[in-house]
Amino acid sequence: MSAKMARPGLLTDQRQALICKALKEGASYRLAASVGGISYECLNKWRKAGIAELERREKEDVDDDPTARARQMYVDFYLATEQAEAERAMLALKRIKRAGAKNWTAEAWYLERRYPQEFGRQIQEVQGPDGGPIQVKQVVVKLNRQEDSPVQR
Repeated sequence: MSAKMARPGLLTDQRQALICKALKEGASYRLAASVGGISYECLNKWRKAGIAELERREKEDVDDDPTARARQMYVDFYLATEQAEAERAMLALKRIKRAGAKNWTAEAWYLERRYPQEFGRQIQEVQGPDGGPIQVKQVVVKLNRQEDSPVQR
């Protein structure tokens, strides 16, 4: 294992359950780490270690690797946090759909974010020649009250 990897003793089933529960409630990774009693950096190291182990397994033959079991806890942690986030997202989508039955803006909000190319707000920028600013000329015309025609100067 890498010398920079977080200490395995901190990654317990209880801590993982606390972090995943917080993620299911909608907490950010930073907040979930605090709930689990670890730093945000530690949580990220554990997730990255899980990803790295999964990638290593795709590239190498791991049947005879005696250290793979020790790294399995990071894989489990990574997969558990991904699952917790997916469950939270599905709950939010169900609630948006339910709210959309009564209020169309909930569905519009979902469409804007899920399909931004089709339903998102489109920003159009207008530029002058060669991408520069547009030149604006202000013209003031004063009308003669009696004749309703422009005053000649």
